[in-house]
Amino acid sequence: MQAESRAGRLSSRPLGHINYLRETLNKNHMEFISPDIANVNLEDFMIEALQEAEVADQAGELPIGAVIVIDGEIISRGRARHNEFKNQLRHAELNAMLDGGDLLWKNYHRAILFTTV
Repeated sequence: MQAESRAGRLSSRPLGHINYLRETLNKNHMEFISPDIANVNLEDFMIEALQEAEVADQAGELPIGAVIVIDGEIISRGRARHNEFKNQLRHAELNAMLDGGDLLWKNYHRAILFTTV
């Protein structure tokens, strides 16, 4: 029951997170956005990370998700998996990096990590 209620709360908030992200970027931090990613649709990729967080939450993990994007394409995904592997190192971001494999290794300098933390 508790896991269902957390998942329900998480799924009802993504637009709130996206609106906050949009307002923050538009009002305060656009000067920090590299011209290389100015045309990347940040909202779509953040929604993908939030969906990974929802999957983690439904599995009884911390509701944290991540995706890695290169040239506007998601190349890897990760979610918190501490309990599944009984390992405190299995953070969403690390899992996404591990999932990135050779493509991430060769193109890390163009990679963008989207995380829900």
